[in-house]
Amino acid sequence: MPLVKDGFENLSYIRMPLNRHSAERERTEWITQQLLNPSALFLPIWKHLNLTDISRPEKPGLFLLEMPRVRSDFDNGKYPVYLGHLGNDPVFSAGIDADDETAANNWAAGLGLSARFVDLRHIGPLLKQQESAIMAYARGLHYWHSQNGHCSRCGTHNESRRGGHVRICMNADCGREAYPHINPAVIMLVEQARPNDGIPRCLLGRHSGLPKKVYSTLAGYVDPGETLEEAVAREVLEEAGIHIDDAHYLASQPWPFPSSMMFGFHATTSQSRISVDNDELEDAQWFTREELLGFGEYDDPDSTLALPRRDSIARNLINLWIDKYG
Repeated sequence: MPLVKDGFENLSYIRMPLNRHSAERERTEWITQQLLNPSALFLPIWKHLNLTDISRPEKPGLFLLEMPRVRSDFDNGKYPVYLGHLGNDPVFSAGIDADDETAANNWAAGLGLSARFVDLRHIGPLLKQQESAIMAYARGLHYWHSQNGHCSRCGTHNESRRGGHVRICMNADCGREAYPHINPAVIMLVEQARPNDGIPRCLLGRHSGLPKKVYSTLAGYVDPGETLEEAVAREVLEEAGIHIDDAHYLASQPWPFPSSMMFGFHATTSQSRISVDNDELEDAQWFTREELLGFGEYDDPDSTLALPRRDSIARNLINLWIDKYG
C-alpha cells in the first residue's frame, strides 16, 4: 500500500495500485509477452481526455478493456504504453485515432460501452482514488509522448521503446534517449502567524487562469538551483509581496495537467500588507475561517466566491487549515 501523509488520505490521483515492473519493462521481449497475454487490459486515451463510464454520472468509473477486443485500433502506428500490472493482469494505454471528440466517443459506442472521453479534472473527485491514479498516470505519459515525437537535438523522429517509457532518436549518428519528466511546483497555504486581532487568516489569490470567483493557494514552478523551501519564499514574495518566516512540507500530488508534481507546504508570516504583482495574480486577500466556510464550490454557478476544485491539493491544504481552527 502506498504511503499517504496524515491529513491527505482523500487526495485524488494517489494510491497507485499498479506494479510498474520497472526492471522487466526494459526488455522488449517481456513487453511483447505482456501484449500477447490473454488477460492484458487496455486504457484508451484521446488527446488529453480519459475514457470513463457514464452509466452512473454521479459515480463514474475507469474503463479497462480486454486487449484482443481493441488490438486493431492501436496497431496502426500507435504502440501502446505499458503502465504496470494490476494483480496478474498487464495494463496498457494508447491513443485512439479520431478526428474530433464526437468520433472518439462514437468509437466507444461502437464497442457497446456507455462511456465518453472527458477531462479528468471534471470527474477526479468522484473516482475511486486508485482509479484516478491510473487515469492520471496514463494521461501524463500520453501527453509526454505527444510532445516528444522528434529529437530535441537533431529533429529526427523518435520511436517509443521499453514499454513507452523512453523515446529514442532514429538518427544513428545521434541516438538521443528522451525520458518522461515532470515539472516540480510548490503550492502553499500562507498563514498570518500573529494577527493583531487574534483571528487566524490565510492568504489566497486568484490568477487569470481561474474563474473570477475562485480563490486558491499560491503556487509556482521551482527554478533551477532552488530548493523547494526557497521556491515557496520566492513565489509568495513575487506574487503577493509577503516575506514568509518559515515553510513546512506537508504532502505531494501528481498533477498531469499537463505534467507537474505539486509539493504542498504550510508557510507562516508576521506581515499583513499585500502587494499584488499583476503579472502573477489578479488579486490576493486574507480570509478568515468563517469567511471560507461561506465559499461555494468551483463549478457552482450560484456562488459569489468559490474554493478550488476538490481534486486539487490546493483544496486539501485549505480544508486542513479550516479544520485546524474548527
